Amino acid sequence: MYHSKEAASNAETEFDKIFINKGIPNDIPELKLNTYKIGIIDLIMEANFAPSRGEARRLVTQGGVSIEGEKITDPKAEITITDGNVLKVGKRKFVRLII
Repeated sequence: MYHSKEAASNAETEFDKIFINKGIPNDIPELKLNTYKIGIIDLIMEANFAPSRGEARRLVTQGGVSIEGEKITDPKAEITITDGNVLKVGKRKFVRLII
């Protein structure tokens, strides 16, 4: 046995929180930004969540991008960032935005 029952239970709870209840994980990386306003495509590229601007644009138009649970569908959107906002791209990419 590689893990204890408690570790398995904690992993199951975290999985349910993220994928079933569509929550955010407890420990996510942070991204330090130098500006309060940024375009959504630039933000995705800054976080390294897409290999190209075209892919970032596709993710936005298909509804795979949200900030604090609010979907962003306009690739030309300018985002006003407050300290601690969480950017979610796809199902598994999360980052906490720090000013």
